[in-house]
Amino acid sequence: MEDMTPLLGLPFTELEQLYLSSSPIRLNNLLGPLLQKCRHTLRILHIEKNIFSGDDLVTGLQELFPPNSTSVLEMVNAAETNISQSSVENILRHCQKLHYINLSSCRALPRGMKREYKNKEIAKLKSFCGIK
Repeated sequence: MEDMTPLLGLPFTELEQLYLSSSPIRLNNLLGPLLQKCRHTLRILHIEKNIFSGDDLVTGLQELFPPNSTSVLEMVNAAETNISQSSVENILRHCQKLHYINLSSCRALPRGMKREYKNKEIAKLKSFCGIK
């Protein structure tokens, strides 16, 4: 397993784009600490083609949403991951600027939800999840 912990030492608190597609990050339980460092500025998150173990993805994504705050996140590509419906709902609730989310081929999501959503389609996804 490749050691990814040196990433945590990098000074990237102003990071706007994070691409972790097909990354060993899923094996190191470091998604949460990485997202916590850049959650105030992160606009684009790509985590596609990663299957995280246990609750690592849920816990990691929760780091994006500290209590009583909103996220500046605009785009999320979670295609081919094991993202849960509750994590998608958290993203929809906390990311007012979200205009793109890719949920294609996500194992843990119900049929009909596994696709790309752009711009006005985000409102349809919110409705599907029961979010106003």
